[in-house]
Amino acid sequence: MTRIRPVTLVLTFLSLIAFSPNPFAAAQQLVFEAFPVSALVRGENVWLRLDPAADTEVLALLQRGDPITITGDSVFDDDEEYYPIESDLTGETGWIGALFIDPRSIAGTSAVVVPVEEIDVPVEETEPVDDAGNQRQQNREGRQQARQAEAEPEPEEDPADDRAARQAARQAEQDAAAAEEEQSADDRAARRAARQDDQDASADDANASADTLTFSGTEPTVTPEFTPPSDVLTVTANYEGDRNFVVLAVAPDGAEEVLFDKRGPFSGETTFETDPATALVLDVNANGSWEVIIEPAS
Repeated sequence: MTRIRPVTLVLTFLSLIAFSPNPFAAAQQLVFEAFPVSALVRGENVWLRLDPAADTEVLALLQRGDPITITGDSVFDDDEEYYPIESDLTGETGWIGALFIDPRSIAGTSAVVVPVEEIDVPVEETEPVDDAGNQRQQNREGRQQARQAEAEPEPEEDPADDRAARQAARQAEQDAAAAEEEQSADDRAARRAARQDDQDASADDANASADTLTFSGTEPTVTPEFTPPSDVLTVTANYEGDRNFVVLAVAPDGAEEVLFDKRGPFSGETTFETDPATALVLDVNANGSWEVIIEPAS
């Protein structure tokens, strides 16, 4: 009976690993007839990558049992097989290694699992490690961009354009100053016109006040002496008493002119001709509130 030494078994196993491009890939190969295919993630902290490569950006971490949808055929990168997937939980899309797709979760679908041997899935690190080669490439690109920026000469300013710009700026300032001065002149003229209007209105009010005389009372009264504002006067009277209401215009020589002789409440007017140079008084006989207004006849 031939005895196989343990050393021989170890060497045989190591040779199989050495001549197999990916010993884990040899344990599982998925063949799909159509896409999309639903599956589950196996392993902890499985990286969802931007591209099917080991040195690409990590978009998210998937956990054991997360539902995913396989959306297309696999792609190999350095003997590593990657499938495009979409996370059913977040909707994120990217690539994961074929080893991290649970073959048991796709049973009964259009996928066929060639080997059935279950393997231990390696656990990926929770945080991606910066790739030194990528960093060196980024540094080189940054230096190239800096050298290119230094090499590009700044455009020289045209002296003629500079002079034209300064002239335009000065002209704009002069135009603004002229417009401001014109506005100031207009404002001054407007203020003068407003003051003149106020003065004219005040004069009209003063003249109106001088031409209109008003007397009032509640009992018989002789008014102060006044100068008639015109030779033809309009006299308006309002009386609220219930007895006789008599109003006389009396000249210094005793001459009298009856303006009103009414009884009871009364409101009316009359016209009276007189000499503006002769002063007059009103002799009012009343037993209630009364008012007499004298103004030039219009």
